[in-house]
Amino acid sequence: MSRNLNNIRRLFAKLQLRYGDDDELVMQVKKELEAREALDQERKQWSVPYRDFIKVIASRPVETKVAPKVVSASVN
Repeated sequence: MSRNLNNIRRLFAKLQLRYGDDDELVMQVKKELEAREALDQERKQWSVPYRDFIKVIASRPVETKVAPKVVSASVN
């Protein structure tokens, strides 16, 4: 997502320099940029670093680490 967000930031900066802050297109890109940045912040709040995730999994009791037994149905 950061590449997409960086591209929108670059586009906004170019349009802002060329046309100014009062242009309709600049305002639309600014709204899109703000929406994407808000979405990016929400995703960062829910992300867990991989090492922390592994620590949590490794600290679980042994009973929960084992996969549930699968009972296969016999075909007659």
